[in-house]
Amino acid sequence: MPTAEDNGINKHKSMETYALLKQRGNECFKSNDFKASLEHYTQGIINAPTYCVKESEKGEHVTEYPLAILYSNRSAACFRIKEYEQCILDVDRAFANGEHGHAREIKLLCRLAWAYWHLKQFKRCAGVVDRLLKQQNGKKYKEVDVLKALLERNVDKNDNLYLKSEPIGEEVFEKEYTFDNKQLNGASSNVQLSYEPEKGRFLKTKYGLLPGDGIISEETYCGVLNRKYIGQYCNYCFTECALHGIPCHGCSKALYCNEKCRLKAWNVYHWLECSMWPILQQVDAFAHVALRVILHGAYEFSLKNKNMKESDCEKDAEPYPFLCIAADLHKLYPPVVNKATKNKKKGKIKQQQAATPPPNVNKNGIDPESHVYNGDYWSIYCLQTHANEHLKTVLAKSTLYANYIAKVLNQCFPGRGKKQSNTSKNPPNGCSTKVAETANVIRSTFMRLSFKEMQANCCRHSFFEIEPLKKRVEGVCEQMAVNAPNPSVKQRNLFMSKELPQTFQSIISYLLRHHILQLYTNSQAIFNVIRDNMHKDEEVSTLQQQRIATALFPTTSLLNHSCSANTVITFKGRKTLIRSTRTLNVGDEISHSYGPCISRHCYEDRQEILSKQYFFTCHCDSCLKYEQGDSDERAFLQQFTAYKCKKCEGPAVIMEGSFKNEVIMGKCLNVECETIQDLTEASTRYNNIVHITQVIAQRLYKRQYNEGLGMLKRCLSGMDEILYKNHQSKSNIHDQLAYCYTHLRDYKSAAKHVKESLKTTSMRFGTMSMEAARESFKVATLYFNANMPGEAKVFLNKTIAVYKKILPDNSEEIRKAEQMLATLKAYREQFANYPKSPSFKVE
Repeated sequence: MPTAEDNGINKHKSMETYALLKQRGNECFKSNDFKASLEHYTQGIINAPTYCVKESEKGEHVTEYPLAILYSNRSAACFRIKEYEQCILDVDRAFANGEHGHAREIKLLCRLAWAYWHLKQFKRCAGVVDRLLKQQNGKKYKEVDVLKALLERNVDKNDNLYLKSEPIGEEVFEKEYTFDNKQLNGASSNVQLSYEPEKGRFLKTKYGLLPGDGIISEETYCGVLNRKYIGQYCNYCFTECALHGIPCHGCSKALYCNEKCRLKAWNVYHWLECSMWPILQQVDAFAHVALRVILHGAYEFSLKNKNMKESDCEKDAEPYPFLCIAADLHKLYPPVVNKATKNKKKGKIKQQQAATPPPNVNKNGIDPESHVYNGDYWSIYCLQTHANEHLKTVLAKSTLYANYIAKVLNQCFPGRGKKQSNTSKNPPNGCSTKVAETANVIRSTFMRLSFKEMQANCCRHSFFEIEPLKKRVEGVCEQMAVNAPNPSVKQRNLFMSKELPQTFQSIISYLLRHHILQLYTNSQAIFNVIRDNMHKDEEVSTLQQQRIATALFPTTSLLNHSCSANTVITFKGRKTLIRSTRTLNVGDEISHSYGPCISRHCYEDRQEILSKQYFFTCHCDSCLKYEQGDSDERAFLQQFTAYKCKKCEGPAVIMEGSFKNEVIMGKCLNVECETIQDLTEASTRYNNIVHITQVIAQRLYKRQYNEGLGMLKRCLSGMDEILYKNHQSKSNIHDQLAYCYTHLRDYKSAAKHVKESLKTTSMRFGTMSMEAARESFKVATLYFNANMPGEAKVFLNKTIAVYKKILPDNSEEIRKAEQMLATLKAYREQFANYPKSPSFKVE
C-alpha cells in the first residue's frame, strides 16, 4: 500500500496534507473504489491535525475538525464494503473528535443505525433511532421513517436476536492459551526450568507432551516494527491496520489498531518516541528495541510503587524506585573481577558481562524468595550478552549507538541543578546528586505526559502546547540527527569504560549497550503470513512469512536450539504461541530452532551459522548422529539440487572444485552406483532453462497465459531429462503451470501440478509441516473449484489435521479451511445424488 511519504506528502501533520488525501479518498469513493478510498482516508487521518482555526469570508474564526470529517468519510467507505463493525467504530470516533453540523449528525446516526441493523443488533439500532427522532427538530427524514417501520415490524418478534459480538482475535487467544505455571511466566504447568553447566538454563517437560500441546504463550516484553511496515501495522500490538488504523495525536508516524493500543504505547514508550523520530531513523532496530526495554523497565517499576499519585509529580519527594536508574536498576555495584579468567598471554582481566542485580533477584532473573521467573525487566537484563565473544565491529557499533542515544537523552532531560538539602532524600550510595535530579525530571515527565489529559484536550487544544517537552525533544533530536555518527566509519574510543558509571548519560549508555548486545542472540523475529504480490488473491497464491517486527520474549529466550526442534512457533499480534510437534516423554528437553535446521541446511552450514551468530557448537541429536557417521544429511539436501545420473537416474551432484575447470564433473550419490560423470552439458542446459523461466515470468505478469503454458511445458520436459526427480526447480515449474491453468479455468490440471509440487515439499519438510499443509490446501482449493468435492475433502482433512497441531484454533488459515469443509458437507447434503468421485467417502 502506498504511504504518504511515497507520494511526497508532508511527514508532519498539516492541513495541506489532510486536504490532498481527503480529495484523493473522495475521488476513489465516487468511482466506487472503496478499498482505495479507505487507504487514502487512513493516510489522511495519520497526517491530519486534530483541529484548525480558519477565518471565514465574514472575518469570523471558524474551527474545523479534520479528524472528525475523515473518520466520518471512512465510516461511509466501511459501510459500502459491509465492514459494519468497523463502520460503527469510525462513527463513534467521528463524534469523539469534533463537532458536526446538524445534517452531518443525522447522516452519521442513520449510518450507525443501519450498521447495527445489518449486524442484527436490534436493541442498539432502536436506541439510535430514538436519538434520531429526538434530533429531527420537526423535520422528517425518509431514512429514519424506514428504520422505524422496520423496527416496529421486527423488534417485538425478534427481540432475542440482539446479538452480542462473539469474542474474536486477541480475546479468544487469551482465553484459550493462558497457562497457569506458577514458576515460569507464560509457560504451561507441564514445563519446568532446569540448569546444566554445559547447557545453561533450559526448559524440559514435567509430565510429557503430545503433538499440538501448548507449551508457552507469552506477550513480548517489547518490540519494534520493521521500518517498511510502519504505517501498515499497529505500533504496539503488530497487527495489520493499514485500512482502519488510528494515529498518534502528536506525530504522523505511529499507527494503532485501536485506542487501547494507542494508550498502552503512549504510557510505556511513545511519550518520548513521538518527538524522537529524527534520531530513531539514524539507528538500527536493535538500538531502538534497547531504548524501549529501558522505557518499559521504568514504566514497570512505576507500576510497582502502589503509593505513586499524579499529584506527587510536582513535589520534591524522594525519587521513585524506577526513576533513579542508577540506584534502582543497577545499584551501581562495582564490576566483579574473576581472577581465574585472567588471560596469561595478554595479561588482561576479563570483566563480568552484566552488572550484579539487586539483592532480591539472582543472576538467572529468578526471585530467590518466590522462586518465580516473572518475565519482568530483570528477566530481560539477566539474559546473556556474550560481550567477550562478539566481533570488534559489533561491539563498536553497539557502543556507538548507545553513546549516541544517551547523549541525546542527556540533552533532552537536563538536571535541575538544585541539590537536595534533606539528608533523607539524598541519592543512594554511589549515585551522584546530578543523576538523582535528572531522575526526578524524568519522573515528572512520566507523570505530566498523561494520555488521559491528552485525550481530554485534543479537540480544543494542541496537547503539545500544554506540554513544552515536545519542542525541546524535537529541537534536540533534529540538531543531533544532522551530525549522527556513521557506524561504517572507523571510530576511536568507542568501547565502554570499565570505570563505574556515575552520570545519567554514562548509565543510559551502559544499559543501552548491554541490551543491544543481548538482542544479537536473544531477539525473536515476529512473522506474519503474507501472500506474494504476483499471485495475490489467487487459488495458487504462495503464502510467505515476512518479518514484520523484532521483539524480546523472556520465557521463549530460555529455549535451547536444536536442528530438529520439537516445537513450532506462531504469532498473534504481540503474543507468541509455542506448541509441540511430536510426543515428548517426562524430562525431555524442549527445543526451538534458532534458524538453521536439517530441512534447509547441511551440518557444516548449521555449525558455521550457530558459531558465528550464537557462539556455540550444536550437539543436538541430529548433529550427534552426523558426527557419529549414522546419517548423511548433506546427501538428503543435495537431492533437491541434484542432476540425474546418466547410469541409474539417481541424484548426481557436482564434485568440489569442478567449477574451476572447463569440464564440470559430478558423482552419483547412490551408494550402489557412485558413477563419476561429465555434467558440463547438463549444467549448461539447466542454466539456459532458468533464463527462459525468467522470461516466462514476465509474460505471466502480462497475463499471456497460453504462451507461458507452452513454454513452461517445454522447460519441464527439458528438466525431466537432466534433473533428478526431486529437484526443487521442477517443483517451481509445476507451481507456475498450476498458476497458468488456474487463470485458464482448468482447475483439474492445475491441481495435478500442485500435487507434484506437494510430493517434493512433503519429502523435504515432512508431511506434518506447515509447508506441506499449505500446498495441500492449494490442492483442496483447486479441486473445490473444479467441482470435485471428494478429492477436495481428502486434502482438506489432511490440511486441517496439520493446522490444528501447529496454529492457534482461532487462526485465519484454520477458519478458511473449516469453512470450505462445511461448504462441501452442505453441498453433499443438498445434492445427495450427484456423481461421487472414487475417493469420496460418506461418513
